[in-house]
Amino acid sequence: MHYIGNVDQPGAVQMSKKLAARLAETVHALRRDLALADQPEQFPEYLDPLLREMRETIEAIERRRDELRSKRAVPGPKIISESGEGVQKREVLIDTLELLRRPAAPATVSKAAAVAFDVDVAPSQFASMRKGDERAYMRGRRRRVILVPALSASDLTARARTITLSDWPLEKRIIGNLSERVDAFHVMRRLVDLAKAEPERKWLSVLQPLANDFRFQVKSADELPALWDKVDGELKKIEAKDIEDRSAAASRAAKLPESRRLFGAFIGIDNEGEQLV
Repeated sequence: MHYIGNVDQPGAVQMSKKLAARLAETVHALRRDLALADQPEQFPEYLDPLLREMRETIEAIERRRDELRSKRAVPGPKIISESGEGVQKREVLIDTLELLRRPAAPATVSKAAAVAFDVDVAPSQFASMRKGDERAYMRGRRRRVILVPALSASDLTARARTITLSDWPLEKRIIGNLSERVDAFHVMRRLVDLAKAEPERKWLSVLQPLANDFRFQVKSADELPALWDKVDGELKKIEAKDIEDRSAAASRAAKLPESRRLFGAFIGIDNEGEQLV
């Protein structure tokens, strides 16, 4: 299923478009079949390795895309005007989360914003920006992407201090027992990619504290490949269970009104979809 090739060859772009169309049809068919399935045996075993390979392929495509983008001229730091500081920092926070692609500890997000955009977005400001987006949403001001809390897999209520993006899939916005560890491993792999693609930036300063939390050592760029392998090995041990837990919670969350899917249930919702008293 490895479709990453040399798109510089004649006809390669057209072929890629055809493959993309076929992939879209396949995904649609899988969604249809899974929606009709109501017994465990109707979920074929071949899907597990297929899903793993799809995730690995997507990550490989994203890494290659980022490598190519990094060859462009490095943009200068964003200019923060005094009058529009709140709005500007909100946009930087969104850009940083999009860059990391996963929920992350506030300190990690703050450091990444400083490295990527040369902007100081203190973790203490996250909550007010998220609450501001919620108030704007409730007043009918719809933005393409807004800051929303992560949801607890156990009861679908909002989790304090963890911020996600509204256009992320529900599964990515839900935090289960293993999710913080899984997300941290994904963020570490992402930071390894950024450190390799943009050696002129201080990505190691963001990566090192996070790696130390898991007793991984990375003192120089030479140790990045070894760190990637260690993190990837740990991720493979727990990600399948985390995906299962998140998917189950996402199925429950999908039954909530849109506002509660974004900002969390007012009252906890149990595994049977009933309110927790």
